[in-house]
Amino acid sequence: MKALHLTALLCVFFTSLFAKNNFKPGYIIKANNDTIRGLIDYGAAVHNAAHCSFRKDSASTVINYLPAELKGYGFTFNRHFVTKEVKLEAAADSAYFFLEYLVKGPVDLYFLDDRGLTHFFIEQKNVLYELTNDPVKIVENGVTYTKTSNKYKGILKYALQNVPGIQPDIERTAFNRKSLVALLEKYYRSLEKNSGYVTYHEIKMKGPHEKWKFHIGLNVGYNHSNMNVVSAITTKKYMFPASPTVHMSIDPIITGGNFPDSQPVGSSNNNLFPGLLLNFRSGKNTVGIEVNYNKNNFTLTDFKLNTQQLILPITYKREFGYQKKLMPYINIGLCLNYTFSTDVENLYLNYMAPDENGYNFKYVTKQSYVSSQNSSIKKGTLGPGVVGELGLSYHLTKKNTLQLGVIFSFYSNHFTSDFDDHIHIRTTMIYSNIAVAGGISF
Repeated sequence: MKALHLTALLCVFFTSLFAKNNFKPGYIIKANNDTIRGLIDYGAAVHNAAHCSFRKDSASTVINYLPAELKGYGFTFNRHFVTKEVKLEAAADSAYFFLEYLVKGPVDLYFLDDRGLTHFFIEQKNVLYELTNDPVKIVENGVTYTKTSNKYKGILKYALQNVPGIQPDIERTAFNRKSLVALLEKYYRSLEKNSGYVTYHEIKMKGPHEKWKFHIGLNVGYNHSNMNVVSAITTKKYMFPASPTVHMSIDPIITGGNFPDSQPVGSSNNNLFPGLLLNFRSGKNTVGIEVNYNKNNFTLTDFKLNTQQLILPITYKREFGYQKKLMPYINIGLCLNYTFSTDVENLYLNYMAPDENGYNFKYVTKQSYVSSQNSSIKKGTLGPGVVGELGLSYHLTKKNTLQLGVIFSFYSNHFTSDFDDHIHIRTTMIYSNIAVAGGISF
């Protein structure tokens, strides 16, 4: 008996030492049957079985109760525990634990996690039976086999014998929480009289915001952008008559220019950017879209490229350690880049195009600059990308959150240029960015 009490005390000590407090609304039932409502620390199953940490409100001192000091406790989200003196098969003496109610009725079903070992109990007419399924060794023909005892099925058949039709279901019932609860529910539905049973379904706890809620916010950041530009040139043949009956095809000849058509040309730029945050948040999870505005001015070899963009990251954000206000997070997603205004200075192409002169022709040298007349630079284009972010959130309240993060993004865009309708150039801009951004959501 002393050893079991010592084990319970050690369990209380270590779970208190390493577990994070997660106080939720609930109640305790004292030995005199008084029910007191307040906040209870909701922890792992082994924590919940060993002790109950209670306080009247967030400003009150925490009181730690052992199972023998209370009749039970519970939470408003349908989790309830009752004190029982239990004699485990593997233990020498009995001890008090908080058993979790799974089904309450004429036949109660309980659950206990004892230092990682799963136990189930049923109680009928104030008699508590442990459901066991221990491994047993069987020797056949000199070979040793290990199988489970299935003792729990015999106890269930005895306890539920007033419903003969339930016996085949017991044989099919697995030794786990879901199957045992389903069996007891079917048992109660099979009774002729209303048994008044209650099933306490397991509810997984979420973080500080249990429902999906919409939040809007603002952010501002400082961005360092590297851009590489590369062009792909395609040509279309000119058709000229060599005689009244014969036509010949003539290729334009590229003689020069400063389009980066073989190796990409790079440049970098720094800028401040504002943004709008639109998020749906539930606990540690956030799904959102941002709208950020970027204005970049790049100088590449002997030409300049100026762009205005809307960056639209669509992301999933995951926070860690919701028990505290300060939480690290990771944010990943896709990124759309809408370039709605591009200005190019001193980007040109030198080429030779044939000039018709009767049945004779000659090449004429031309030089053309990229402009809004021969290019799509003034048209809006949409490009794909990816984005990732590492940062910290600070929850001022349940609605208001500050965040600061380092953002990595990669995306591309392009514009096209045409010369004499026979030379087509597609210029691709590839951006790699690193930014520091901070914001607030409401």
